[in-house]
Amino acid sequence: MAVDSPRVSVVMPVRNALRFLRPAMESVLRQSFESFELIVVDDGSTDGTGDALAGYRDPRVRVLRNEGRHGVVQALTVGMGAARGEYVARMDGDDLSHPKRLGTQVAFLDRERAIVLVGSCANVIDEAGVVVGVMRVPTSSEEIHRLLPKRNTFIHPSVLFRRQAVLEVGGYQAVRPGASMAQDYHLWLRLEERYRLANLAEPLLDYRVHGGQLSTQNLIRQLECADLARRLAATRRRLQRIPRTSERELRWLERLRGEPGSFAADCLHYYDHFVAIGKEDLVRRLAWRAVLASPLSRQAWTRAGREARRRMLEVSALQVLREWLAGRG
Repeated sequence: MAVDSPRVSVVMPVRNALRFLRPAMESVLRQSFESFELIVVDDGSTDGTGDALAGYRDPRVRVLRNEGRHGVVQALTVGMGAARGEYVARMDGDDLSHPKRLGTQVAFLDRERAIVLVGSCANVIDEAGVVVGVMRVPTSSEEIHRLLPKRNTFIHPSVLFRRQAVLEVGGYQAVRPGASMAQDYHLWLRLEERYRLANLAEPLLDYRVHGGQLSTQNLIRQLECADLARRLAATRRRLQRIPRTSERELRWLERLRGEPGSFAADCLHYYDHFVAIGKEDLVRRLAWRAVLASPLSRQAWTRAGREARRRMLEVSALQVLREWLAGRG
């Protein structure tokens, strides 16, 4: 039955998500927590997603459609604008929410009034829905506030947040143009400057990794956008204080070494994750990009050397050198 005043608005932007759309939506509709609406924003799909959405007769489902493709930031902004709930939960069209996800997160924010956003750990599943790993995230507010300026500490489709707090910091639309692929990290950094954030240790989401979702080029671009988000946040926090030359040189040296908070450190973080689930093309590219970004990083060279040896078993040494010089790995 329809909920006139839902406590939670689940916002799900989709584009050409037909393959996994129904199980993703059903995982939301089967929640043990009942006071919610599911807002699906179809961003110009061409694969039959629109027809599948039109077939839903569940009154809890609200479908909004973009004519043409406008991107995830605009789709999220549309969904936020339509949301009626006190809380907003994020969800993607290829992941699965566990049945007690909303109830667990709502109870947490109801109890912890000083916290405005809560995410969770997540199982990693493959295209067939088989669990192949677990994504762990820091849970305490103190650890998150310490780590967030250096790396994203949230799994985007796992979060539930207070709608008003996000609107107060500008929402998704405040993301700098050209950095939309890290729209979540931009938002978390702005929220962290004013509020406390948290994660739950229990996996409440199955995060699906599949070929249609994860391209090498998109991941590298996402990491570049995340690096921009960090630098913009650092600029805001300096409050226009002009750093001494020695401070600028120190930050540059930290980037060359690939220390936490650098683009190379992000590449190596994902390298370790995707090695575990066998994404060979991705890990090769991530290792080379880490070396190019931080040539003084021992960790980057170690992983690049490992990938070069592995690659030389497949192709010639000359081809490996050409790939390295091209930064294509």
